[in-house]
Amino acid sequence: MNNKGEISNNFLALLVVVAIAVALAGFMLPAKLTGYGVTGTLAADLNSTTAINFSVASINFGAVAVPSGVTSCNTDSEGNTNCIATAPSDGFTVENIGNNNVTLDLKTGKNAATLLGGTSPAYKWKVTEKEVGACASAAGSYVDVNTTSPGTRICDDFVKTTNKDEIYINVNLTIPSDAVPGAKSDTFTATATG
Repeated sequence: MNNKGEISNNFLALLVVVAIAVALAGFMLPAKLTGYGVTGTLAADLNSTTAINFSVASINFGAVAVPSGVTSCNTDSEGNTNCIATAPSDGFTVENIGNNNVTLDLKTGKNAATLLGGTSPAYKWKVTEKEVGACASAAGSYVDVNTTSPGTRICDDFVKTTNKDEIYINVNLTIPSDAVPGAKSDTFTATATG
């Protein structure tokens, strides 16, 4: 400024040069230096679910009779019989509906003697995979039922994966000719542990 309070041309020229330099610097600097970044976080706590379901929950053998002249007959839930009966063609189906692979134990409320009575009855189950890979440890052959808690370990690793999460449990009865007549029923209890 001069004595009269006026701005000199040199000073104005210097201000113009500085303004142009600032404008060019702002134009040439990377965008990341000109903005202001913020971050956000997401959190979720997914619950672990251990759950199974009897998707086929009943087997009905209907009316069964031992043919005359034999000491016993055999019928199962796979459609096989030498009794006077129409054997069912489906056993139980158990599905892992949780989001964990689980171990699976199975027990019944009765054994062969209490369910059927008579001389040398048999009451057995067989566990097989309905979907390949559902339970590699499935026995695949008939074994005696178990009434003690928690039951028999029928699957060491019952898989949660869709299309690999179902097993069959079939039932086989050997009915002696001196079995106690009347309506028979029992309860199967499957327990999953995650």
